[in-house]
Amino acid sequence: MATALTRSGWAVTTCGQGRDVLPPAAPCPALILLDLRVAGPGALDTIAAIRRSPLPAGSIPVVALTTTRPTGLSVLTAHGFDGVLPRPATPDDLARLSADWHPGEENRSLDRLADSFGAAQIASMAARLRDLFATAVVAIDRGEVRDLAHRIAGVAGTLGFARVGQAWRALSDADGGDAAVQAAARREARRAIALIDRRLAPENGALPST
Repeated sequence: MATALTRSGWAVTTCGQGRDVLPPAAPCPALILLDLRVAGPGALDTIAAIRRSPLPAGSIPVVALTTTRPTGLSVLTAHGFDGVLPRPATPDDLARLSADWHPGEENRSLDRLADSFGAAQIASMAARLRDLFATAVVAIDRGEVRDLAHRIAGVAGTLGFARVGQAWRALSDADGGDAAVQAAARREARRAIALIDRRLAPENGALPST
């Protein structure tokens, strides 16, 4: 798995126990893949500790590797996870994971905006955008996305977060009712939140890592 992710452009660090996953202050990984079989009973303690960590570590996307495939997102997201990768993971699964969670091109969009308007102005804008995306995630978890989807799509697209904009436009077109579209919209908002948090903590660097 580490080899497959490395070939997809990630820098990969492996850990033998759940507690070893807890991220250091810097550099901060862009994704954590937590094997529930390895982490065992301590998996929920591990994810809780990650979510209690100061930003940007506290907002790192965490995907559960497990043989159990829960219906919908509610089972694991309630504990702070962001997705599930089935065990055993195939090369296609890992390619999808890489595409889904790679930090993407948004940093370049923020760089271009910073060149035009100044770094301080863009940092303030990014912080407000982060708050909007966080509100969007909560809205999905509560099933209250219909009135928010179109707004998120417009703002995200305008500010260079094309993937978020596309996912939330699809959610708006689906009138908030399609589970797969909701899952994609939630994932894109969470990915963007983590990217912004890393952006506001420049010591963490730009290379995606797991």
